[in-house]
Amino acid sequence: GTTNTLVASVRNRIPKIVPTDRGNLTLPSVVALSARGDLLVGGVAKDQMVTNPKNTLWGTKRLIGRKYNSKTVEDLRGYFPYDIVEGANGDAAVMMGGKLYSLPHVSSFVLGQVKTIAEQFLGGPIEGAVISVPAYYNDNQRNAVKEAGRLAGFDVKRIVNEPTAAALAYGFNRGLDQKVLVYDLGGGTFDVSVLHLAGNVFEVLATGGDTFLGGADFDNRIMEYALERFREETKVDLNTENPIALQRIKNAAEAAKIDLTLIPNVVIDLPYIDERKGKPMDMRIPLTREFLNSLTGDLVDRTFEICDRVLAEKGISRAEIDEIILVGGQSRMPLVQQKIQAHFGKAPRKGVHPDECVALGAALLGDSLGSIDAVTLLDALSMPIGYAMPNGRVKRIIEKNSLIPMVKSFRLPPPKEPGSPFIELDIYQGDSDLLVDNEYLGTVRVPSAAAGRKIDFRLTEECLLQVTVEEASGMRKVDLATRDTPEQLKAGAPGGRVASLTAGAQLQQQRERRPGALLQYQEHLPEGLGVQMAKFPSKEWVDEAVRLTNEDPECAMAGKGWKGDFGAVVEAEPGKLAKAFVVHVVPGDCRIEKARVLADPDDLDELEPVYLARAPYSVWKQLLKGTLDPVEAVLKRRISMKGDLQPLIERMKYKGIADRVFAQLQTQFIDEP
Repeated sequence: GTTNTLVASVRNRIPKIVPTDRGNLTLPSVVALSARGDLLVGGVAKDQMVTNPKNTLWGTKRLIGRKYNSKTVEDLRGYFPYDIVEGANGDAAVMMGGKLYSLPHVSSFVLGQVKTIAEQFLGGPIEGAVISVPAYYNDNQRNAVKEAGRLAGFDVKRIVNEPTAAALAYGFNRGLDQKVLVYDLGGGTFDVSVLHLAGNVFEVLATGGDTFLGGADFDNRIMEYALERFREETKVDLNTENPIALQRIKNAAEAAKIDLTLIPNVVIDLPYIDERKGKPMDMRIPLTREFLNSLTGDLVDRTFEICDRVLAEKGISRAEIDEIILVGGQSRMPLVQQKIQAHFGKAPRKGVHPDECVALGAALLGDSLGSIDAVTLLDALSMPIGYAMPNGRVKRIIEKNSLIPMVKSFRLPPPKEPGSPFIELDIYQGDSDLLVDNEYLGTVRVPSAAAGRKIDFRLTEECLLQVTVEEASGMRKVDLATRDTPEQLKAGAPGGRVASLTAGAQLQQQRERRPGALLQYQEHLPEGLGVQMAKFPSKEWVDEAVRLTNEDPECAMAGKGWKGDFGAVVEAEPGKLAKAFVVHVVPGDCRIEKARVLADPDDLDELEPVYLARAPYSVWKQLLKGTLDPVEAVLKRRISMKGDLQPLIERMKYKGIADRVFAQLQTQFIDEP
């Protein structure tokens, strides 16, 4: 897991968690290098997170299987205290003790440790293993985890989705006939799956998730609040000056969050967190469960938005769900359980241990493989797979929620460039129709003579992609080529690499290379716009946004046919009052008029705006500073929307209008005191 790793074994059809050498049931997913050069794994590594943050690796499950130049990794570089660098094939890698480590290599240290623990406890060598992954992992991430298992010395018998494993732990040999929703809120990811259980047949009906929503994000909210309070009280910004203090606050934030599941009030009490003029400074910040709920309520709400979307994709109503299984330590939060009761009209199942059920289910699956009464898992694809089109969109080949294993066949298109000796298909996986929002998996590269021949996309029972192309002698497996870095591409590096990019791939790469989501437009700013304006979202700021939008010639085309009131709410946060503003779009020419700021956001209800955007102050701040793409914020639900803005969003995204307007406004933005 992102935070902890567990190993389970089965004897006489009974699964049990194997305790660690410290007597615990969980091993922290932490790897470190001590000052003496010793490699540390687990609890001993976690013990030095405060004193040696640069050489202590944690949370790497969020990075594994991703490209260094991806937007995802770019956003995470400032989040971890250790260095994230570019490794082989352009993959993200990390530095520890001055040495580069691939992320599968880092994960193999943790898996190797649990292998040793299990062998010592069970009294013999262990060769095979079933390893669980988030349901929302893409093909690259699944392959990286499988490689980590191989490096750890395992024969990886199966990669299994975590919600599916949890359902197996719940329903194995119970003879059930139920629809079950697995709500998996772990340390770094959120998954939700709906399964139909019929005896020992487990069929995944629908699945979804967010690989960047988990307990760590709740910890970060507490940490940000503590830093802000400390800054207000002392005028000292620990965020930029003291990495050891930051790690202490992070640990204290996690501990406070855990304590608040049991008691209503805690105090983050950290003596000698810093010093000024030779005098020690202490941090002492009270925190209540009620305030924690207000601080993180939007994160919990995002999980239910995903749940509803997953149910809607298969036309399943909440009333059809027979049981709700909680997985992951963050699901223990009282607010989560209260909202589950309110949202689904039933309490979650209490008989399944949220920390242990995934490992127990994976062990049951491993035990049943090859046996005469093996369980039947009918899993589903969490994100569609397709190939890049020249217009920057994705041609979907395998749709989301397709049952696996499965094969989808189609005919190879001709080369994109007439006379080209090769056909190149850049393969992508993701929920968006737009290429730039999906994850690049690799490139199929075959001779142009293969045009019109059959090509198969095959998904294994582990949800791993295999590609075969028709030849005279039959179907031949084709390995996906991997792109190098842009510099290597320009040099035409050998070794089976793809030496040229399609138009769609170039669009993806341009986006990944840019230093910030919106900064590429800075050079086009009109003179005089560097003047600082009043606090956001003041009337002056709104008026300037309206002027910039009205003067953009592309807006009339993008907004054609749209009319009515557009509202935005800046939600209250600690030290920030809720505010709102509304603008009226004139039919016909997409002109904006009647822009005004509302003192009370509830006044928006009386206006009944056709479209409404709602987000915390911190999200709006990221938008204005250029560190968050406005369209991504909507698509990833950092901003909640009322009204069907999807067609407008896609037009704005294609034209870059939102980027231009926000880029101009960001130079005028100053933070609230």
